[in-house]
Amino acid sequence: QDYSRCPVPQLRAVDEDSLLARFGPGDPDIIEFQVGELEAQFGDFPATQMSGGVLLRRGDRLAGADTASYDPIQKTLLLSENVRYEDSNSAIISNSAEFGYVTGRIRFEGAEFLLGQGSGRGTAGTLEINEEGRLVLTNVGYSTCAIGAEDWIIAADDINLDLEAGVGVAHAVKLRFKGFPILYTPYLSFPITEARKSGILTPEMGSTSRGGNELSIPYYWNMSSNYDATLTPRLLTDRG
Repeated sequence: QDYSRCPVPQLRAVDEDSLLARFGPGDPDIIEFQVGELEAQFGDFPATQMSGGVLLRRGDRLAGADTASYDPIQKTLLLSENVRYEDSNSAIISNSAEFGYVTGRIRFEGAEFLLGQGSGRGTAGTLEINEEGRLVLTNVGYSTCAIGAEDWIIAADDINLDLEAGVGVAHAVKLRFKGFPILYTPYLSFPITEARKSGILTPEMGSTSRGGNELSIPYYWNMSSNYDATLTPRLLTDRG
C-alpha cells in the first residue's frame, strides 16, 4: 500500500453549506452587511446584538454566523455559532471569530480550515490573520487523507505563514502515521508558493512483501538558480 498520496478532501461543513454557492460574490469596493434581527442598547454601556443569521461580504470574501455582537468601544465584531469564512482559495469554519475594525485582526477559535486550491485540510486551536496579512495558527493538525481515514497527520505547536514573503515557519513539528509519531523537528521553514527552497519534502510511506514497511524522507537542496538536487534516504524495516 502507498500512503503518500491520500485524496484531497473538502471540508464537509463548508461543502454542504457554502456561502459562495448560496450568496455569490459581491462588490469588491463595498462591505455588505446583512442581519436577520438587530437589538441595540445605548447609554453608558452601548452594545449591539444580532441574531437570525449574519452575513458580511466584500468581493469573493464572505463571513457568516448564526449570531453576532458588536462592541462599539473596542470596535470589534464577535461572530458565534456556525461561523464560516470563505473566499476563492480558502474556507474556514470555527466556534467563534472576532473581527477588529481598528487593528485589522481576524481571530478564529476552534478552526477547521482548507487553505489554497488543491491543498489538504487541517484544524487549529486558534487561527489569526493579523494586520500585516500574516496567518498565525496554534495547536495545528494537517492531513490530505480522507475524513475518518487519517493515516498520516502533521501536527505543530504553531505555524506562521507570511503570504507576502511566501514562507511558512513551524515549531515543534511531529509527523504521525497510523497514530504513532515517526518524525520530530523543533523548527521547520517551508515555501508556501512555487518558489524553490531547500528543505524536507513530503515523506512517503508504504509497504512491500520483500522490504516490509518503508519510509522515505526526501531532502531538496536548492544549490543555485540553475541546478539543484534531491537526496532521499529510505528505511526498510526488513532490510534496514
